[in-house]
Amino acid sequence: MANFEYNIGDIIVGTVKEIRPYGAIISFNDEFEGLLHISEISDRYVSDINYFCEVNKNIAVKIIDINEFNNFMRLSLKKVPVNQRLPGPKRKKMKENIKLEEIDFTPLAEALPRWIEEFKKRKEEND
Repeated sequence: MANFEYNIGDIIVGTVKEIRPYGAIISFNDEFEGLLHISEISDRYVSDINYFCEVNKNIAVKIIDINEFNNFMRLSLKKVPVNQRLPGPKRKKMKENIKLEEIDFTPLAEALPRWIEEFKKRKEEND
């Protein structure tokens, strides 16, 4: 194993290698790895880690612990100052609200009498 070059408290840039429901595995110089646990992404509730990191993209994280036996690091994104963070994945644009007046209900209005008749026939058959 190569010489370990990182210290607790360092802010370093790594590459997201894998995303799991509980966090992301981050690789550094293809020699060292660490876990960015979902609880260390934000102070707010994180429903989907994919909003914050993307496989094969770089991410800036802070080292909060190092396992002395295997040099595996515990990492934090929420402890990285905002001005030192890298841009995250682009979020999908939310759909715009559509005004009720802009929706054409004509097909539904035309089909409604037919649906009512079909319902009545089924009801008569089942009685």
